[in-house]
Amino acid sequence: MFSYTYSSTYSYYCGYYSFDFTTTSSPAYKWRINPTSSNAPYLGEPWSKMTVGRVKISGNEKWVGFIGGGYNASDCSGGGSCDTRGKGFYVIDLSSGNVLWSYTRANTTTMTYSIPATPAIVDTDNDGFIDTAYVGDLEGNIWRLKFCTSSQGSSCNTSNWSGGKLYNASGGGEGLRPVYSSATVAKDTSGNLWIYWATGNKSEPTAASTNEKVFGIKDNDRTTTYTLSNFENVTSVTNQCDDLTKNGWYINFTGNEKALSDITVFGGVVYFTTYTSDTTNSNLCARSGTSRLYAINYQNCTGMFSEGARSVSLGSGIASSPIISLKPGTAVPADLYVTTSGGSGTDAVTTRIDFNPPFLSNRTNMLFWKDKRVQ
Repeated sequence: MFSYTYSSTYSYYCGYYSFDFTTTSSPAYKWRINPTSSNAPYLGEPWSKMTVGRVKISGNEKWVGFIGGGYNASDCSGGGSCDTRGKGFYVIDLSSGNVLWSYTRANTTTMTYSIPATPAIVDTDNDGFIDTAYVGDLEGNIWRLKFCTSSQGSSCNTSNWSGGKLYNASGGGEGLRPVYSSATVAKDTSGNLWIYWATGNKSEPTAASTNEKVFGIKDNDRTTTYTLSNFENVTSVTNQCDDLTKNGWYINFTGNEKALSDITVFGGVVYFTTYTSDTTNSNLCARSGTSRLYAINYQNCTGMFSEGARSVSLGSGIASSPIISLKPGTAVPADLYVTTSGGSGTDAVTTRIDFNPPFLSNRTNMLFWKDKRVQ
């Protein structure tokens, strides 16, 4: 799967490459990720987009890329010898393309499913350096990877980095709820760190599915592993997230509804799209379907559309992630754009929706900035 040359086994090229565009008229090839023999068995098809940020190692700055292990349909849930491709997380040194650090099935046998999703990276202590990453796998788990924080000081290095589960999907007895899309992270007005993600099989978007979900959970201690029982079920549109004993919430989708794109959080609202396939046609390739746009308050789960509705129809086709466009100054409303693929021979359609999320009028307008932290 992760191959740079043609062969009968690997009939296509795939991987991650770097180019230097300093001289735009003459870009130069820099490197491709060339995993060592210890890392290569855990790399699958490169579905995971690389996210870039800087980390602190022994008090010094290092620019890196973060990727999931990639797609591989095989799993290791049966134990013993298995296909390990895709079952890992990697931090790449952007100066060389070498694997700086990894967390794979070699580190934990509980990593039984591949990780095709794009990691969400966070600077939780606001020191200018990434200290946490979140990424989902095809069982539905959310993995939390921890790097150096400001409180650990200059002695912290890659040997102090660690990984583990934020959410244990198998602990809820729910079966497979695959995560293909990136999680999204936001802080509320009380400083709580929220992680939002949704489930759905992107490799078979027209296939039948049952009870896919969207989640919003808090991760304030960066240590605890949660199961479904730790969250409040607010599937009913009349429900609000008001159970203070719970550490977050989830909503069950109906029928074959599934999430196939990333979540957007803006102005205290969680925006995302879903797709529901028509399973009456036995031919998977000929099935049509419809999409919906959701807008949910990021803390209390109430609907943000007219009369408290959580979602509106986008018509036929598979919808993209919502894109926010702000107008100059404090002008309202803002614009939200979603493109649907069409379907059954129809053209793709981009829909513009006026919206006025909470806190929009209180936003600031940045003129310039300069980073004076550690270089």
